[in-house]
Amino acid sequence: MRINITLEKELIEKIDAEARKKYVTRSAYIAFVVSQKIQADNMLENMPELMQTIREAVQLERSKQESKTKSLPFTTDALLFTEGCE
Repeated sequence: MRINITLEKELIEKIDAEARKKYVTRSAYIAFVVSQKIQADNMLENMPELMQTIREAVQLERSKQESKTKSLPFTTDALLFTEGCE
């Protein structure tokens, strides 16, 4: 789809310089940069949910580790003691 936008001359010059470095057209560069910005914004919007999911995963892993430790027939102190008796 074709659109028209108005930008400051200095910004257009920067866009053109970046587009040349990447061997793409101005239009392709603008489309890419806008797409990347939208993706970054979406990621930031979802960050609270992501952090909550990570917290829940850490809590689950800790509880698994605690249940494994509780199910051992001896403590790690006993293990250290018996290793020294050989």
